[in-house]
Amino acid sequence: MSTWSWISYYAQAIAQAGIPIIPFSKSPHWSPEELGDQRGKVILITGGNSGTGYQTARQYYAHGAKVYIGCRSPERAAEAIENIKKGGDIDLYGEWSFTPVDAAKAGSVEFLQLDLADLESVGRAAKEFNAKEQRLDVLFANAGVMASPVGMSTVQGYALQFGTNVLGHQRFIAELLPLLSATSRANPSNPARLISLASLGQMFAPKGGIDYDALRAGGKQLDKWAEYGLSKWGNVALAKYVDTHYGPASGVDGPIIAISVHPGVVATNLARHVADTSSKVYNAALPLFNVRASKGTLNQLWAGGADVETARKLSGHYVACYQTQSPYRPDIDNAGAVDKLWDYCTAQWSK
Repeated sequence: MSTWSWISYYAQAIAQAGIPIIPFSKSPHWSPEELGDQRGKVILITGGNSGTGYQTARQYYAHGAKVYIGCRSPERAAEAIENIKKGGDIDLYGEWSFTPVDAAKAGSVEFLQLDLADLESVGRAAKEFNAKEQRLDVLFANAGVMASPVGMSTVQGYALQFGTNVLGHQRFIAELLPLLSATSRANPSNPARLISLASLGQMFAPKGGIDYDALRAGGKQLDKWAEYGLSKWGNVALAKYVDTHYGPASGVDGPIIAISVHPGVVATNLARHVADTSSKVYNAALPLFNVRASKGTLNQLWAGGADVETARKLSGHYVACYQTQSPYRPDIDNAGAVDKLWDYCTAQWSK
């Protein structure tokens, strides 16, 4: 990889970061109304109880889909479902407003108990979903943690950001691949999709993307931002792997469209480990650097709902702000590194 490849990547990544204060930032050219009628579709969203996951669930519900929100807490899920049904939206400062949903067009929304930081919970959730549904049109691998304190770990002892953002999602995706492929076989004109929520943070990943010595608690410790970058590199890699081995160009029966997405710099509870969200300074700076979750969800909604021809072309690629195919880290093109990550993750839960 040339020095110019890296310089070009960083320049474009910053330009397409979705930070309001950057004067040449692009504006959205797509709205959720363009989702159209989603009746008959089944949508599954990890972390669907808050942030961009909640907004994704809200829009698909309003357009008629059967929506599952993956969440650890039944109480938080119940509150989210109530707000989704009431058409609740939340602003930069956590204030709610409600716009009634057209009952004639609305779908349904259900809770799926899922803790991505516990591989056993992930396995149970996938098994439950596979038993309930005969199709899965779009899987949004949306949930995640950011910049959690160094040393925090998952139930099975993996570094928290890697274990939640990558390892938990990889098992969930792997367990649902047969259902996604079956959906594509039954609907060849509109294949199933995997939308993996990545981030501009991928630029902070270590050289090569993954430092395997730093994935287990008690081993090598990375700075919290390097660990976050590693996990976001991993989220791009998961979509890249699925596209390579199951995508439209793979030649498999029942191809799956797989796209990774950067949502922009969004005001959600993802920032809880980063800043004092109650401080006056933080609140004053919010509109300069952050967008509300309803805007931050536009990229993943577009990737999930774009016309099939556009979606096929985007498979294996990375979308940044807004609705723009953008460069991912140049080392993502190392197929061996991507396969190695997938195989490593599979080995951890296969044990």
